[in-house]
Amino acid sequence: MTANEARAQTRHVFISYVREDAKTVEELARALNARGIETWLDREQLKPGEYWADAIRSAIESGAFFLACFSRQSALKTDSYMNEELTLAIEELRRRPATQGWFIPVLLDGTSAPERSISGRLTLRSLEWVDLAIGWDEGIARLLLAIDPNGTYLADVEQALEGRSARARIAALDRAAKMGAAAAQLEPKVIEQLQHENQTVRRAAVGALIAIAGASSDVIYALLVLIARSWGEHHRQMFDGARPDISSKYPYDADAAARCLSKLGEGALDSMLRSAETEPELLGAVLEVLAHVTDIETAPLLVRQLSHADPRIRARSAHALGRIFGHDGFSNFLRDRLPLDASPRPHDARLASLDAVTVLGRALLDPDDQVRASAAFALGRIGPRSATELDKLLTCLDDPSDFVRGQAVRALPHIAAVPSRVLPRLIELLGDETFVANGAAFALSSMGIAEQELAKLRRSTGE
Repeated sequence: MTANEARAQTRHVFISYVREDAKTVEELARALNARGIETWLDREQLKPGEYWADAIRSAIESGAFFLACFSRQSALKTDSYMNEELTLAIEELRRRPATQGWFIPVLLDGTSAPERSISGRLTLRSLEWVDLAIGWDEGIARLLLAIDPNGTYLADVEQALEGRSARARIAALDRAAKMGAAAAQLEPKVIEQLQHENQTVRRAAVGALIAIAGASSDVIYALLVLIARSWGEHHRQMFDGARPDISSKYPYDADAAARCLSKLGEGALDSMLRSAETEPELLGAVLEVLAHVTDIETAPLLVRQLSHADPRIRARSAHALGRIFGHDGFSNFLRDRLPLDASPRPHDARLASLDAVTVLGRALLDPDDQVRASAAFALGRIGPRSATELDKLLTCLDDPSDFVRGQAVRALPHIAAVPSRVLPRLIELLGDETFVANGAAFALSSMGIAEQELAKLRRSTGE
């Protein structure tokens, strides 16, 4: 039996509503009709001269489903045909098995279903509802899954995922994503799309996987493999002399995967880090994920990673802590003269309980220059709350790495008033590498040195 034949055998879906919502309900009916589902609306199905009560009762009892469309308008009307239809539908619902999801409340504008009794303590609010106000397409997808008894809607999506058209696959992946966990059985098919030659298909598959399966181990592993493969191909094209395809110069699929994985929480991130230990080829992918982490709940894990054996993990973890605990307005730009802000921050208690500032201060002494630079960046982001580590940061002004010197001198004005004793060193740094020199100029300007004087100092150090 084909999908269309199966749908043809499905009985109609009765839709109950108040006249004020007719426009929205007609759009709902069209969406269902477009998927081959027959709907019953009294204004369309009632024949001239037909006795209303008998026709409605028959249509409700013979319907495969009853959709009750609730809204602010329906809540205001105490006397309506919809109320009479609800009475008939509740009578029918009481006769049906409790496991049969026949009565489906549909919230048109977020207004809850009324507290109408079904039996015992059960009311209409006890039933699983679909809220179209949160997301129209997502709500329609959920309705289709509930109404389509033979799974033909899912079958259509699966069939499209096997077709030749990349555009059809992308549309099917979008439909799967809107179904959410209800489309979980499509997970293997969606994972296959991560191997597709078209990057846009792969990128759509990333979003669909997260929507339907979340932080499952299979999804995490599949996305890490995608990140490693896509970035690997990108680097080969850029650095091995190969002529890159214009459409694949930047691995947007890998970027999307890294951003999605970065939002899955501490448990998922811990799993990724362990994967990198057992499969070193995934380390680059995990580093990409760490570059996007901003979830406060991952902070304890990130603090622990500052003692990781691999300096790349340490550096990315320090950077992430700066993003998590940092001031929203922090900037490294020379002209950005932000006032020191010691006002309480939302995560101050967590910052203190983790002793994160002290741990980042120790990271300023790390043997790896990337770790030292990332720790300086993080302390600058955290701002005045990092003042206890100021002396360590000042030693970084003499660091052998220009990148560390640059990050340290840029962080300095965001942590505390720049001590006058470092003025000679800051003037010396004006003749350093551009990144460092610009940071030194920023620090000197925060000390009240005018731009004209800065210009003279820079000319003198450049001679």
